[in-house]
Parts: sequence; structure tokens; C-alpha cells
Amino acid sequence: MSVAGPITVYGGDIQINGALTTTTTTAQAGAIKLVATGSITTNTSGLSVTTSNSDITFAADADASGAG
Repeated sequence: MSVAGPITVYGGDIQINGALTTTTTTAQAGAIKLVATGSITTNTSGLSVTTSNSDITFAADADASGAG
């Protein structure tokens, strides 16, 4: 997925199956943020997650329940 803006995903378990790219060059406007109460996983070899000078955040077990 490639977008000219932020990518934000909230969920239980998050499975990443393809590249994530933002092209916006304004700091937080091009951020990538994945927040899971469970786990964040991928089965894709060589997967890329890229921004143009913005933050990338992965937060698993965001509810601190020990399930992620």
C-alpha cells in the first residue's frame, strides 16, 4: 500500500501482507502507526515499511494484557 498521507491501523492482531509506504514529506502527515492489542506479524520475506522522513510506530500488546 502506498499513500500520500498517514497510515494508521488499530486492531486485535495485525497481519502485514505487503509493503507499507507513505510519500508525504511533512513530518507526522506521512507517519505509519500500527497499534494492536494482540500481536503484529508478517509472513512476507523482504517486506518494507517506509516513509519520507516521518515516524514509524509498531505497538503490540498495547493494552498490556500479556496477549501480544
